Amino acid sequence: MGAALILMLLEAGRRALGPILPLITIVTLIYAYIGPHLGGILYHEGLSFVNMVDLSAFTMGGIFTIPVRVCSTYIILFVMFGAFIQVSGAGGFLTRLGYAMAGKSRGGPGKAAVIGSGFIGSITGSAAANIAVTGAVTIPIMKSVGFKPHVAGAIEAATSNGGQILPPVMGGIAFIMMEFLGISYWEICLAAFIPAILYEVAIFYQVHLHSVKHGIPGSKGAIPQVKEVLKEGAEFFLPFIFLIGVLVYGFSPIRATLLSIPVVLVVTLLRKKNRMRIKYLFSALERAVMIVRLIMLACALCGIVMGVIFYTGIGSDIVAIIRGLAGESLWVPVLMAAAVSFLTGMVASPVSAYVLCAILVVPATVGLGVPPLAAHLFSVYFASIAIISPPVGAGFYQAAAMAGAEPFPTGWRAVGFATPALIVAFAFVFNPALLLMGSFPEIIKAIFLTLMAICIIGTGVEGWFLKELNIFQRALLIIGGFLFAMMALYQIIAGAAITISVLLWQWIIRKR
Repeated sequence: MGAALILMLLEAGRRALGPILPLITIVTLIYAYIGPHLGGILYHEGLSFVNMVDLSAFTMGGIFTIPVRVCSTYIILFVMFGAFIQVSGAGGFLTRLGYAMAGKSRGGPGKAAVIGSGFIGSITGSAAANIAVTGAVTIPIMKSVGFKPHVAGAIEAATSNGGQILPPVMGGIAFIMMEFLGISYWEICLAAFIPAILYEVAIFYQVHLHSVKHGIPGSKGAIPQVKEVLKEGAEFFLPFIFLIGVLVYGFSPIRATLLSIPVVLVVTLLRKKNRMRIKYLFSALERAVMIVRLIMLACALCGIVMGVIFYTGIGSDIVAIIRGLAGESLWVPVLMAAAVSFLTGMVASPVSAYVLCAILVVPATVGLGVPPLAAHLFSVYFASIAIISPPVGAGFYQAAAMAGAEPFPTGWRAVGFATPALIVAFAFVFNPALLLMGSFPEIIKAIFLTLMAICIIGTGVEGWFLKELNIFQRALLIIGGFLFAMMALYQIIAGAAITISVLLWQWIIRKR
């Protein structure tokens, strides 16, 4: 029965997640069996077939380890909460609110997509669900005011991806992180909030530069006033306020969510047009199951991999090798964490990528002085960005199809919009004050310098300041912005000198 369970999980994973994660699991199981015949760091005492099946299927060190336990308790409830919010009509309200806030400005529909997708992403916690919900509305409007199809799809993909790092749901990763770190869910949400907002700000700024560069106007239709939109649906904020309130009060995430779901149902009764019918209740449950089944499969397969890694001791050997290569340099494990998370995220789910990186690479980063929460969040950022990255990220294919554009131009443009946002991850690794780990002046300084960094890099990536920048100026600005993000005094001075020189150069050329 244990072998049958493992085989069924492998086949279900192949059908729903693609072949890579099941292949990783199979290779891991083979390694567990043939370990005694290997040499060097790969050697271990080995597992018999019976013991391997027993460990994987019938103990808390295999399929039923931390990821599955978290998915079956925390994640499923928060996904249900998000699904009920979606079918209640909150999605349409949040999209309209985004248009009311930014629709009149240059490239208004693009900026509205950033705001609306950010709001909705915090509910769904899934890039794919976010693109499906908001893209059907935002992409056609962006195209109607002058955004090229691949750019419209790229904006939607990049900003929808932010939903996986924006509290409260965070694609379910926050709950697995909570178990790994032994801290409360509320602490993770607080720490993740400012970097996630800066991620969306970076994309918003680039959309503005792109609109100015290409002369894209605001929305051509009538734009509602913010007050009018809030008057229509301000009650949709009540479930979030209630959820945050009970978490702050000290309730567990499970209890807080169980109490918040009825609040969503009560909110839908406040206005006749928003009242939830029975069919919408079933629709919400269906949405929740469709999302959770994929997360659960990934968690189950990752659990098998985790069990083998811990039993054989290969994980600690890999960490020791990374530490040996790094010496006292933080860059080696940080870049390895980025690479492992990104590459695994391209071929598997963000949850899988995060779990594998948390086991294999994050401990080496923590050993060199990075706070555990910063190291774990760093891997989350690169695991999530992989979903919109060519050649195999599913998110950009989905956005390109909805925009009627070629997939690869859409994917590369999405990466361009997200690149400055990824600097946020490097910033909080080198200065954890961005995660609220420090005094108030340190936190303000970290936020200001990171904001400067993403704006400078965004200017370089987009290639516009007063007029079009050449490739050399763009490269200098990207370097200058990256130096700002490192936040050491000499790096800030060097970054400021480079940035000011380029901008003055551009200003003088424009005057001539």
